[in-house]
Amino acid sequence: MNITRIRNDGLTGDSCATKTLTKHPPKCRFKDENFMTVREFHPPIVVLLGRPGSGKGTQCNLLADRFRAAGRTCVVVQTGTILRDLASASLAISPFVTNVIASGTLMPPSIIASLWVASILRAAASTEPVILDGSPRTIAEVPLLEEVALVIDRVTDVRIIHLAISESAALERMMQRGRKDDASEAIRNRLALFNLHLPPILIRLQQGGRTPIVIDGERAPELVAADIWSSLS
Repeated sequence: MNITRIRNDGLTGDSCATKTLTKHPPKCRFKDENFMTVREFHPPIVVLLGRPGSGKGTQCNLLADRFRAAGRTCVVVQTGTILRDLASASLAISPFVTNVIASGTLMPPSIIASLWVASILRAAASTEPVILDGSPRTIAEVPLLEEVALVIDRVTDVRIIHLAISESAALERMMQRGRKDDASEAIRNRLALFNLHLPPILIRLQQGGRTPIVIDGERAPELVAADIWSSLS
């Protein structure tokens, strides 16, 4: 299972990863006097939801930097990165994943969930925050998030961040970033699937007592990041 290492160069982008690890979780170590004390700190699972192009990858990176500044190791799990790694590998599943990415469709929920669930369970130490970027993508994955929170003792420490951005703004951003999986038809398919799946996901989360924190994702990344950090504090 591939676990990604947090970038240490201070740059932002649509992915937090510069290298792929197979054994060790990413390390983020600096100090921040304004952060909570060790005794008060409860490591959260931070779930970043939002349209394709809403800046989840960028905010993932900035949030990891914040945890690093606070002297906290953290685990970042990005379903998009996991899929792109699988597509570029020489595995039996690689052609299928490549087609899913190119067409802008979704992986079967049980398959994609097994990947991000295993990534969290194999990497997260008891004191490490977890940042989950891009999942759950379907309502079928929501109960698995709850089960993960239960087995790693984070039931009361799950934070759902919804980066709100208009479809037109998302479309413009994706057309500009020039990623290989951002072909016009694939983009529109991904946006349509998001519109289809997000409402029931939000309803299911709220029914379980998890009200998403909605943050305006159309502003400058630094302002969005500040609001995310404030919501966690």
